[in-house]
Amino acid sequence: MVMAIAPQDARSPDIEAMMDEIVRILRRMGVVSAVSLVGDGKRLIEDAGDLAALAQVQKQVPQIAGDRIARRGIRAREALLRNRSNVELQRLMLSSQWQILGTNDSEMVPSLSAAASRLADTAYHSTPIIHSELLQKDRPSSSAAAALRALCHAMVKSPDQKNLGFEGFPAAFGLYLTTLAPNGLHRKSKSGYGFADPDRTMTGASLKPAWKVVHSKKEQSLAEVYEVWRGVPFGMKIGVMPVLALAFMLANRQTYAVYQDGRFVADLDDIFVDRMLQDPSAIVLRPAGRSEHHLAFLSRLAEGLGLSDASALTVASAAFQRIEALSDFAKRTNLVSADTRKIRDAIRHAEDPETLLFETLPGLNLKGDLVEKTVAAIEECEAAYDGLAKDLRHALAHSIGVPSDTFAGSLERAESIKGLSSDLKFEAFAARVGEIEAGTGSLEAVAGTLQPKPMRDWSDRNREGALSEVVRLGRRFRQAEAVALMRDRKSNTEAIALIVGVDPKQPPILQSFELSENEKETASKLADQIIRNLGQSEYGHELALAALARAVAALTDNMDKIEA
Repeated sequence: MVMAIAPQDARSPDIEAMMDEIVRILRRMGVVSAVSLVGDGKRLIEDAGDLAALAQVQKQVPQIAGDRIARRGIRAREALLRNRSNVELQRLMLSSQWQILGTNDSEMVPSLSAAASRLADTAYHSTPIIHSELLQKDRPSSSAAAALRALCHAMVKSPDQKNLGFEGFPAAFGLYLTTLAPNGLHRKSKSGYGFADPDRTMTGASLKPAWKVVHSKKEQSLAEVYEVWRGVPFGMKIGVMPVLALAFMLANRQTYAVYQDGRFVADLDDIFVDRMLQDPSAIVLRPAGRSEHHLAFLSRLAEGLGLSDASALTVASAAFQRIEALSDFAKRTNLVSADTRKIRDAIRHAEDPETLLFETLPGLNLKGDLVEKTVAAIEECEAAYDGLAKDLRHALAHSIGVPSDTFAGSLERAESIKGLSSDLKFEAFAARVGEIEAGTGSLEAVAGTLQPKPMRDWSDRNREGALSEVVRLGRRFRQAEAVALMRDRKSNTEAIALIVGVDPKQPPILQSFELSENEKETASKLADQIIRNLGQSEYGHELALAALARAVAALTDNMDKIEA
């Protein structure tokens, strides 16, 4: 705003010529401005000259610094001049008329307040209508910043709930009612509640120019968007920008890819929100585009993944989320097929959804249909951890001789050997095996005694080590049961020792082992079958025993070879 003050009549030719020159300069610069010319300002001009003279005297006369009386007189004179100048300036401004520049036709307004309002309307004609005193600031208060963070967290956590799931009337809900609800950014549609582009109301229409800023470039960071929103013709405050930017990203998830520190973000979550609030320049938006061939590929892949939306961002996000949800074992294991490893690693290290779908995956040069291979690879990875658990459960049940589905009898047997060993690791192993049958334990708890890390974080080496440890601890479990029997503890196991001498030139074969309750029943059935077969033969008693001795020797030799 420019106000020219003439000492006498403001309509004199020289004053008007000077004012016309000022107007021409402002128009040439393209500055939206307001100008005013007033007269009868002789006293104000004289007082302003006196103030300037006093300031000059204090700078150029060093003797005043040591003269207290002189300094006091100067300060009193300055105070008088300033007060009189303020009164005179207010009088002139109240009686002034203003010309608004910046439009094709100049406009005259009768007062300073009207000029300021009209000037703001002209300069910032695309400002969104948002009635929020808490956020319409460049630096919101600490309480307003906390409410803003809570609102943004609710936007990514509960976008499908009414009022974003707010209960009661917290400060964040108040921000929701003033920033998102009036313009339709979060509203109910046929598919339920969710984020959408601004509605057709006056408040919603005021957001359309701000939305066009994001659509105007193929790629830009939030910091660049904020910079445009702060300037003419928007004039938005920094406090309200994160809410609108996040609403745009949630409403356009199918058409815009979001990147955080150079990596594609498949799912907007609390961590993303905190990073966005901390550093807008770390967040980049990039529109997605594709050909008809790509659309056909996306449609088939979306169908294979069970998605109703076949957009590139949705498909890539679904694949990325399913791979990221895998256990660390499934992400690293080499026990899956070679094609599955290639697809899994390509998805895990993808930074751009379209590059992944249309360049990286086709560039793997896999034999067969790429869609079927991709879907099968994701499903195989998801089954890898279950396969590990199945193998471990079967090995564990086999090592102690119980059914793998129920672990029946393991609890009673674990109680019978409790406290027999000073090895705390073995004691923990036995106790947790028994808890599986009782329903109070889990396979993961047993796995914790086999390797020094959680089962989900195992590598292939950990898997092999755990299976070997199961064999060792299972053998100790059986041996401890034999000791428990000798210590007069109740035990359902049976200890058996065999001594067979077949070749007089060789030492006799010694073999000892323990049988669980289930294994005793199986052994009894097998013995009955062998006796029936021997009873049907025509050979004598001695030959039958000799055959059994040689069979035991052969079985023992085979077992030794297997263990070796």
